[in-house]
Amino acid sequence: MELALLQITIEDRREDTAAVLERFFAQDYAGEILIGLPELFHTNYSALPDSAISQADDLLERIRRLSEAHPSTLICGTAALRSEHRIVNELLIFYKGEMIPLYRKLHLFRPMGEHRLITPGTNLAVVDLPAGNTRWRIGFAICYDLRFPEIFRLLRAEGCQLVVVPAQWPARRVDTWSLLLRARAAENQYFTAGINRVGRDGVEQFGGRSALVDPLGRILTDATDAPAVIRGRLDPGAVTSAREFNDSLSHRRADLYRLQWTGTWCRVDLTTR
Repeated sequence: MELALLQITIEDRREDTAAVLERFFAQDYAGEILIGLPELFHTNYSALPDSAISQADDLLERIRRLSEAHPSTLICGTAALRSEHRIVNELLIFYKGEMIPLYRKLHLFRPMGEHRLITPGTNLAVVDLPAGNTRWRIGFAICYDLRFPEIFRLLRAEGCQLVVVPAQWPARRVDTWSLLLRARAAENQYFTAGINRVGRDGVEQFGGRSALVDPLGRILTDATDAPAVIRGRLDPGAVTSAREFNDSLSHRRADLYRLQWTGTWCRVDLTTR
C-alpha cells in the first residue's frame, strides 16, 4: 500500500489547509491509497474554542470533494468539531466522496489545559481498506494517545496491520514522539504512521519528524522539522513475517493479566463501498 503523510504548517485560516491539499492532488499526487494530515489540521490550539468548526464547514466539504475525485484514496486527519454544545477532537476519514467521523481523542493533555477545551471520546476505531488485492486493517490514535500503550495493544488484538497517529507534538519533546512511534510499532508488530505538524503556535514550536515505522520498529522514512511530504510503500508481508518469527501477543500471561476494553468500537468496512 502506498501512502503519503503531509507534514504542514498550521495556520488559523482554514482555507490554507484546503489549498495545501488541493495543490498536493494537482501537483504531487501519485495514486497513494492513504493520505494523512496532522491533528487539528485547520487550527492552532491557542485559537480554540473560537476556531472549532461544524461538520458542514466549507473546508471539510472541499476535502470531501477531493475524495470524490480520487475514489481509491482515503484521506484522514483530525478536526475540532462542535458537537452538542461541546468540542471534540475528531478523527475524520474521507473516502469516495463520503466524510465519516470515526474516533475522538481519548487522552487529553492536561499540562496545556486540553481537558478544559475538549470532551474526550469513549470509542476505539478500525477501518478495513482495500489496496489492490490486499485488505488492510487500520487503527487510529491521536497525539497524546501515543503515551498509552494499552490502546495500541487493543488495536493489535483487533487485527490491525497499521496504526495512524496524527499529532501536534512540540519540538522540545519530539525525541519522545519518535521513540514512542517506534516502540508502539515494535511491541505490536505492525506499521505506525505518525503525522506531526510544524510551525509555531504562540511560544510553542512544533517538531515535525513525521515518520513511517515498520513492524520491527525501524524507521522507513521520516521528515525534518520543515514542511514536507513523506511517502512510503507498506508490504503486508512484513507484518506476517514479524509475527511468524515471534508472535509475542500469543505469549501474554492471560492467567495473570488481560486486555479489557469497556468502551465501544467503531468498525468501518470500506472494502464493500
